[in-house]
Amino acid sequence: MDFDRKDSPTTEELKEQLDQIQQEMDGTREELTAKEGEQDNKCVLKGGYNCEIDRIRQETEETRELFNKQGGGQAKHYVLSFAEDELGQTPEDYQKCLEMGYLFAERAFPEQEVGIFVHGNTENVHCHILVHSVSIEDGRKLQLKKGALGDLKQSADEKNMRGIRNRA
Repeated sequence: MDFDRKDSPTTEELKEQLDQIQQEMDGTREELTAKEGEQDNKCVLKGGYNCEIDRIRQETEETRELFNKQGGGQAKHYVLSFAEDELGQTPEDYQKCLEMGYLFAERAFPEQEVGIFVHGNTENVHCHILVHSVSIEDGRKLQLKKGALGDLKQSADEKNMRGIRNRA
C-alpha cells in the first residue's frame, strides 16, 4: 500500500478541491454507460461522517469559526482503494466502498467532520476521504504523531482496505 504524507492544503486549496468534487458530483449522477462495464463517472456516491455531506463546506466553516481556527491547514486528504477482485464496478460495490470509508473515518477520525466520495472512474473502485482538521468536540487541530500514518495503514489492512494513501 502507498501511504505518502504531504502538507495540508490551504483554505483556498481545500475550497477548490471541494468545488471540484461538488462539480464532479453534479455531473456524475448518470448510471454506467452502455459500454460493457465501463463508465466515465467519477464520484458515484458520497457521504458525511459527523456532518451532512451536502453542507460540508458550511459546517466545517462554522466549526472553524466556533473555535477560532481559521488559519493553518484545514484538511487532510486520503484515498482508500480496492483491488478489482475485492470490489467491482457495481452499485453494490460502490455502497460497500462508501461503508468502508465510514468505518475508516469512525475509527481513525472520531472527532472530525469527514467527507467520503466514492469514485468509479478507474480500474479500482476507491474513495476520497477529506478530513477536516478541527475537532468538533474541543476545537483542537488534528495532529498525526510519528507512526500514526502506519497505524492508519494497519487499520485499513485489518478492514481489508488496500491502497490507502495520504494526498493532503
